[in-house]
Amino acid sequence: MDNNAVTEGINELDLSSEVPENETVAVEQAKDEDKELAALLTNRGWQRLAQEMQGDIDKFKTGAFIKKPEDKALEELGKLFVIHQSVATMLQKYLTKVEQAAKAVADAERRS
Repeated sequence: MDNNAVTEGINELDLSSEVPENETVAVEQAKDEDKELAALLTNRGWQRLAQEMQGDIDKFKTGAFIKKPEDKALEELGKLFVIHQSVATMLQKYLTKVEQAAKAVADAERRS
């Protein structure tokens, strides 16, 4: 059995532990973005907006925004349901993004 195929090109691999400069810059930018988003979590305006968004998310998930569902065809209700679930998911994504950023910043501060 020929093992040359397995080891061929091994000398071309970069096995160093150094992070390329462009990746370091990307990591620093991500940390700065996390800090900006994390700052929102304690902002009273964001807290009010997040509360309203959560209320809307709950309404979208339950179909509360659909007026007179009994007058709509099942196909139309199905389409509205899919649209409402998509909107709820997008709104939740924004709330989650701020929460995750705050957690990342807190974790980074604990490690430092």
